[in-house]
Formats: sequence, C-alpha cells, structure tokens
Amino acid sequence: SDAWLALAAVQFWFLPIDVDAALAAMRHAITLDPRNAEAQHALGVMLQSLQEDSAAIAAFQRALALEPTRGVTLLDMAEVRYTQRRFAEARLLVDSAIVLDPLQSRPFWLRGALRQTMGDIAGGRTDAETALRQSAPKVRMYALALVIGFDLLAHDTAGARARLAEMEASPVRVAVAHALALAHLGLLDSATALLARGPILPIDWSLLPMPVFDLLRSLRTRLRGESTISRGFCRSMALIA
Repeated sequence: SDAWLALAAVQFWFLPIDVDAALAAMRHAITLDPRNAEAQHALGVMLQSLQEDSAAIAAFQRALALEPTRGVTLLDMAEVRYTQRRFAEARLLVDSAIVLDPLQSRPFWLRGALRQTMGDIAGGRTDAETALRQSAPKVRMYALALVIGFDLLAHDTAGARARLAEMEASPVRVAVAHALALAHLGLLDSATALLARGPILPIDWSLLPMPVFDLLRSLRTRLRGESTISRGFCRSMALIA
C-alpha cells in the first residue's frame, strides 16, 4: 500500500504529471489497505488540488476516523474551508491543528492568512511572524509574502521592501510566493514575468484558489497568450476564475 502511495505522489506532484495514473495508484493503495490513514489523507490532498472539495473532505474525514489526532489532516480540511470562504469553520480546524502540533509553521501561516482575510490585522501579523520564526525554507517564502502584505497594510513600505530583498537573496525559489510579494508591492509586470517563466509544480499552484492569493487573479489577463506559462498555473487560473 505504501509503495503505491509513493508512486501516486510522484505521478501527481512532480513533472511529468499524470493525474489519472496518480489517482488510480492512490485508490489502489487504499484498496490494498483501507486502514492506511496516510493514503486516505493523500487522496484528499490530490482531490483538493483538483478543486473536488466535497470528495476531498470525505477523504479527510476517513483519515480522521482512522487517526483522530492527525493535525495535518485538520489543517488541509481548514484549507478547503478557507478556499470555500467558510471562515468560521476554517478557523476552528486550524486552531485544532495548532493545538495538536504548535511547533509547525504551516498552521500559523494559514491562520495568519485567514485572519488577514477576516480583517484581524494584529492577530494575523502575529501568526505570520510565528510562521516566519518556525518555518522551513520553502514555507518561509510564503510567510515572507504574507508578512509583506501586513507591512503594506501598516503603510510600512520600507519594511516590505526589506522582506522582498530577503526573499530574493534566498537560494530557495518559490515562484508563487515571490509573485505574491511582488504583486503586493505593485510590481505586476515583474510578478507576471516570474509566473510566465514557470514551471510551477502542483504543490504550489494548488494553493492559488485560497483568498490570500486573490491579488494574483489580476494577472490572468496579463498572462493570457503567454506560451511559456506552466500548464499547472494555467489550469489553476482557469479553476479559480
């Protein structure tokens, strides 16, 4: 079961992508071991990235029935509810994920984004800065983009530009996070060029439907006709239109 799960993950999240083969492999993993909570969760994440929200929630609920203290599953359910703009439910889920694992950065990033959307600027900034302190390099790029948004809400352009400089000096490149930071600062041509270069893997473009990335929607008309945009980004832009 775990070998089929691993095969599905490679087929789904890394180029060249084969969505149908990945879903078939993941479902085979579950057939071999219906009590494999990680496989149930991973199927939910795949379905979430394909905007099949109801099926994703069902898969997450199956994973939680097997392992009720799976904080990562609660977190991914929170992402679905946040995308659906069911903010109160998303907040309960992400709070529970933080209680279960307060040392992870991604739950704080998500709660910071959620609070920003809901207008809780002070609380959201605190969460974003916690995510920044606790994050691994890739999550740090998303946390920096989120903090830049809070800097600009506080009219701290100098602080935002300093965060952007830190992002651009990092050896870790995350196009979606970098593009969001540029868009926050009004550098839409640079953000467009960055996204157009690609490739952008599904693990990144699947985040785009969340409200914290609404600013990137303004780039859709700028990107139209660009032949070099990654297939994944084009798909995601179509899905969130």
